[in-house]
Amino acid sequence: MIIECETTRIIHKNENFQLVGCIPIGEYNNLATNPRYGTITIKDTGHRLVENKRYKIAIEPLPPNKYGQQYMLLDIPSLSFNEIEDITDEMELELLEQVMSEQQAKYVHEAYPNFVKLVLNGNESQIKVNDIYNVSDKRLAQYIKKVGSRYNTFLLQGNMKQYKLTAQECTNMLNTFGNIERVTEAFKENPYYCLISICGRSFRSADVIILSHDKTWKYTQERIEYMIDGVLRYFEITGSTCVDAIEIGKYIYNIDIDVVDKLKNVAVESEIIIYDSKRNILQRREMYEKEYEIATFFKDKLHNSTPLDWDWEKYKTIKDGTLTAEQQNVLKAFCQHNILILDAPSGTGKTSSLMALIQMIEDNGLTYKLMSPTGKAASRLSEQTGRDASTIHRATLSNSLYDSDVIIIDEASMLSVDLMHMVISCELLSNCRILLVGDSAQIPSIGAGRVFKDLREGGVPTCTLTKCFRFDEGGASYISTLTRQGKFYFTDKQKESDHFTIGEKQDYEFIKFNNTVEQIVDTYMSLINKGVEPKDIMLLVPYNVGSYGATTINNLIQEKINPVGTQKFLGTKHNDIQVRIHPNDLVMNIKNNYNAMTWQNYDNALWEESPTLEDVEKTAVYNGQTGYVKSLKYDKDIINGNILIVDIEGEDIIYTTGDINNLLLAYASNPYKFQGSQCKYIINVVIPAHEYVWNRQLLYTAQTRMTTKLIEIGDPDVIKKAINTMGDDNRLTRIKEFLCAS
Repeated sequence: MIIECETTRIIHKNENFQLVGCIPIGEYNNLATNPRYGTITIKDTGHRLVENKRYKIAIEPLPPNKYGQQYMLLDIPSLSFNEIEDITDEMELELLEQVMSEQQAKYVHEAYPNFVKLVLNGNESQIKVNDIYNVSDKRLAQYIKKVGSRYNTFLLQGNMKQYKLTAQECTNMLNTFGNIERVTEAFKENPYYCLISICGRSFRSADVIILSHDKTWKYTQERIEYMIDGVLRYFEITGSTCVDAIEIGKYIYNIDIDVVDKLKNVAVESEIIIYDSKRNILQRREMYEKEYEIATFFKDKLHNSTPLDWDWEKYKTIKDGTLTAEQQNVLKAFCQHNILILDAPSGTGKTSSLMALIQMIEDNGLTYKLMSPTGKAASRLSEQTGRDASTIHRATLSNSLYDSDVIIIDEASMLSVDLMHMVISCELLSNCRILLVGDSAQIPSIGAGRVFKDLREGGVPTCTLTKCFRFDEGGASYISTLTRQGKFYFTDKQKESDHFTIGEKQDYEFIKFNNTVEQIVDTYMSLINKGVEPKDIMLLVPYNVGSYGATTINNLIQEKINPVGTQKFLGTKHNDIQVRIHPNDLVMNIKNNYNAMTWQNYDNALWEESPTLEDVEKTAVYNGQTGYVKSLKYDKDIINGNILIVDIEGEDIIYTTGDINNLLLAYASNPYKFQGSQCKYIINVVIPAHEYVWNRQLLYTAQTRMTTKLIEIGDPDVIKKAINTMGDDNRLTRIKEFLCAS
């Protein structure tokens, strides 16, 4: 339908769409779904609507959801054009208002009523900056660039209405193919490639929209290979990099039974799928190439090691005594091999071994780089060694590995195929030595692959530390070591007890679960009441959902120590539970963002004339990094909305309403997200509601996150069952296979 309305405010905005509140005018006011404001909500994927303007627009109703009835913006007829000459003076002004402020658009339009036409016809040289009030050379160049890109977006969205392309998707397509004609041709040749590989949509969402307009794609090679690709991506989320062909057939049988008999031929002919007939497995080509390149890289290291003629025995004595024979072997093996794995369970002297090794490297004049998969792990590595350490993301993206003689990666059991491939894809010295430090008893990486174990089992030289130095103290190290060994750590008397503490340092405490969430929160608060700061406590539960899930517990703890009350906050939803984040909250970032804004860079941008987001220099934040909210501000200069300033490892990161979904409260978390991190006090919740999730590796990982004290709230029978249950290590991967191949 085509309606007339007036926009009131931008309710929500991200890179893919914005939700706009609008007041229907005249005969359309009966559409209003918000009785308080008399508005409707419109989803605008092109970011075309601006606040406080009257439009005549084409919309269609979206399926009702939990937020009520919403409408999709299809077109703004008054701004629709197929040729540059179709642009009227009125359209000129409205187009300018979409790439600059309303006042600035007025200045530009007064000086050059044909500004848009001049730019689109390639005559921007006729525009003189001195003719336009309050515009610098830099700003004019940005306006010209924005007009060109926005014009192409409009035309592409108009030409491809059936695919409902967002502004970001249009940008991706134009960046890939160069112009609208080539984009149009690409969609004709293979819409699945365009929507999935270029735009990043899932197979299911792309398939529905493609077949709804053209059912001739149903039995094509293109559709079926992307169907296989989609299933393979699903299995990658669960950790496997390749999948048995029979399993693929079972999944696709439930998606589209009509194409099952065509799968093998499609896989054999596909350019994006690898079919290994010998093992009868399927794999995405991209993943196959990454695993193969990783294996080839390490195989080359194995076959071309350059021994170092160093007096390694000189470093066996450290300030705390003498290294054990196992620890000394690390020094010896490092001198013998270009590639080495150090498998070091908790409490076995990993840090002492590492410090002796680093001292040996420094004394012999080699350069080195310390890295970890997460920011928290990198910070801990830096604290332990007294040297600079970086995340793998930051080091590889900044290309800071090119001159390193030695690369040391801590928490290497968290390495996914993607992370490891980022490292070997850098420009490394040909004789660079690599040390991977990890714990094979921990849970595997969240990402696809089992890199640490594959390399270990594939013949990479490995030193294993077995002696737990704190075992005899009888506390947290004692119980975590027994867990790793598969031994139940309660005596009969302890099993019947409601509460006990063990260890010379009393660093392990058990509290029998009384079936209330209040007990869990009260245990957290007991530490707070003793003067422990929230940043030094982490409560671990394996579920995010439910009454005993991390999301609910986070809200309950927040209410106790940092209640929102009447204060301003930014709200989001996680697992259908409302989450409110405001100053002084502990938070965790849960998505890699390579275009994050810092408050300092934002503040610098305000000195620019008519600043925009493009003037703000960007940084990166990564999944798993934690911080605290310093303030909540209303920005009227660039973002025009509320923002949170979050201190993440010393950088003040800006979170807008568009990316608040990337934050969780971080009083409680799950062991997967907290892997690689440590905290002074860990409260580990092992209760019947979660018994089918727990296994030995997960329990051991959770128990080894503490540095001062481990408190377990649980049920002895659930703990015993977890210890006796080996985690599913049935990931299908290929690095070991490629390493062992002749």
